[in-house]
Amino acid sequence: MNWSRLIRVGVTVVLIGLYFYSPATTRAADSSTGTLFLKGQFLVASKKMPDPRFAKTVILMVHHDETGAQGFVINKAFGRGPLAKLLKGFGIPSTSVQKTVGLYYGGPVELSLAAVLHSPDYKGISTNKISNNLAWSNHKNILSAIAEGKGPAKRVFMLGYCGWSPGQLESEIAREMWLTAPADAELIFDKDPKTLWDRIMAKAGVKL
Repeated sequence: MNWSRLIRVGVTVVLIGLYFYSPATTRAADSSTGTLFLKGQFLVASKKMPDPRFAKTVILMVHHDETGAQGFVINKAFGRGPLAKLLKGFGIPSTSVQKTVGLYYGGPVELSLAAVLHSPDYKGISTNKISNNLAWSNHKNILSAIAEGKGPAKRVFMLGYCGWSPGQLESEIAREMWLTAPADAELIFDKDPKTLWDRIMAKAGVKL
């Protein structure tokens, strides 16, 4: 699929509105249950994953507590292309931006919604801190900032996300569907996502 086709497909749904919930999150053990919350970690599909939508996926967890969990798939790229052309597709003209950018499938939930995973050198009204090296934003203001040369140095665009209801992720982990690995900020912006699962699996291997 060429870049223009990607933009037509992606922007049509994204322009419905760059917004989904952004809860305050923490990564810590719940002292009452001993549950380890996984915000800021990689969730890696194990070889026992029965759901083909998540086969060989690597997910960056951005929210996990007793209310549920949320993350973005980081190794399923739609493609890469000129950033200026993507911004134009969003209705934001920019002739000064010369870089390329990746457009990713963030997950099966609400593909009409978008977010930007990015380095922490940008902070806007919708920015959520993931770790000292990562953040995400989901308001059109970040696109305007990028067009003006004021956006984050590193970024990838996500369509959709992964979500779990309370207790659902814990149940899947108990059934050995997922492994965990420390999140590496550089891998979020990796230009070889097709091999990312294999590389991270080599370092994961520890059942939760």
